[in-house]
Amino acid sequence: KDQEYFSDGLSEELIDLLTKVPDLRVPARTSSFFFKGKQVTVAEIAKTLSVAHVLEGSVRKAGNTIRVTTQLIRADNGYHLWSETYDRDLKDVFKVQDEIASAVVTALKIKLAAARPISSSHRTLNSEAYNQYLIGRQFWERGNRNDFFRRSVDAFRKATELDPNYAAAYAGLALMEFEVAENGIDAAGKQQALATADTAVQLAPDEADGYAVRGFLRLNVWDWTGTQADVEKALKIDSGNAWSQETNSGLLRALGRLPEAIAAGKKATDLDPLSNSAWAALGLRLTENRQFAVAHEALRRALEIQPESDDALGVLGELQLLEGKAAEALATFRKVDNEGSRLWGVAMAEHTLRHGGESQRTLDELIAKHALGSAYEVANVYAWRGEMDKAFEWLERSFQQHESDLRSIKNDPLLASLPGDARYAAILRKLKLPV
Repeated sequence: KDQEYFSDGLSEELIDLLTKVPDLRVPARTSSFFFKGKQVTVAEIAKTLSVAHVLEGSVRKAGNTIRVTTQLIRADNGYHLWSETYDRDLKDVFKVQDEIASAVVTALKIKLAAARPISSSHRTLNSEAYNQYLIGRQFWERGNRNDFFRRSVDAFRKATELDPNYAAAYAGLALMEFEVAENGIDAAGKQQALATADTAVQLAPDEADGYAVRGFLRLNVWDWTGTQADVEKALKIDSGNAWSQETNSGLLRALGRLPEAIAAGKKATDLDPLSNSAWAALGLRLTENRQFAVAHEALRRALEIQPESDDALGVLGELQLLEGKAAEALATFRKVDNEGSRLWGVAMAEHTLRHGGESQRTLDELIAKHALGSAYEVANVYAWRGEMDKAFEWLERSFQQHESDLRSIKNDPLLASLPGDARYAAILRKLKLPV
């Protein structure tokens, strides 16, 4: 337990290594880590993730020495196919990862493509740089609470200072810089994040990480062509990259190609079946395509994984609104923890329930507290209430504030009253989206 961040980092590296093996299906990090600390059997894990084998192990660390104990278990009968203990100097951590991955492949009797040897993309000869990278990942995974994203930025930046050629650290830094800039409505910070992502790609042009991060960033600054190029490159290098499939789904959605977006979203959930964000995103795409029954199933999966997920609750509330279940939608929106998202949903639900005064009071609060950064949500409320001039006013404000949410404009059912207006086509042209 005292080596949790180091153990998590080792686990993540092994996932990264094994996903590169042809014909070997390895669930993504989110799904693989879902069972950490839970009292479940190997058989239950294997059934949930649809896998035939489970790799488990432990890490102990004393000074600069590590002991890694690992075993490969066949799920159908619980037999150990292979086990090993490694005692190594900390500077040999990558060698240990490679040894474990190679041993697993041998135990599974899988033939490697000769031109693709197993090796990690997260190489550095500086053990302290690797340590800071792991700390950065740990804060990243905790989400944007208690300033964790800023602390993640600090750790990743230290890693790049200790090893200026550390591509994986630059990829992590780029993502966290962007998240911090997004939360602070900092356009210059977003550009800095994109420059950092460029560095990650330049340092490791044959690895998927940098392209995956840069593609996600480009999607959020409305660079559709750049997003497509990065996603295609990332998936060519690593077809099992669930995050790139999610980004690809987001791009296709932005371009108005909902059936293709849904197909890409389903690939993301196949690759990462216990990812709350992947299921919530798929639920949104299905809702926008008016496949309400299937959307409910996707959102049920999302909320089973994370019952308090703001993203999933927000989409569920929107779905209930579209189904004409305003009272249920109101109850759902009130469960959302994020204040801006909660006010957005409540204002629309109250309007549908013909509580005009309460809807306006809630909208006024949304504008007073979150106009900077949530102009798109304000436009949603006005459009839902049929106040088109106000809706277009706030969409223009969203454009001026470079809000990433504006990428939703083409399929957003909450804006269904706007497409016939010439001002709607004008905004699409400014975003360089198909009219």
